[in-house]
Amino acid sequence: MKFKKPHTRTHAHQMAASSEVAFEEDPNVLINVTEKSGNLSNDLRKDILGAVSNLRKEFAKLECEVEDKNKLIVSLEMKAAETNSTPDHWR
Repeated sequence: MKFKKPHTRTHAHQMAASSEVAFEEDPNVLINVTEKSGNLSNDLRKDILGAVSNLRKEFAKLECEVEDKNKLIVSLEMKAAETNSTPDHWR
């Protein structure tokens, strides 16, 4: 039985894009609930809006960290490629 390798860069990128959409859209659902629900107490409404705000801030931080790590990975890959392509007598 052959198994496909599930985690390729393309697959990972698709998963990340899907997660990114969820992180952008799901909080909007919560915000819409707070705006449309007449039975929601003000305290609960404020708690939901505060939680959504905090989640968005943390997600923005994570996006920056991922971007920084990706830049580092690219830099290290380029350095490794240069090292591997240098003839032994040049080292």
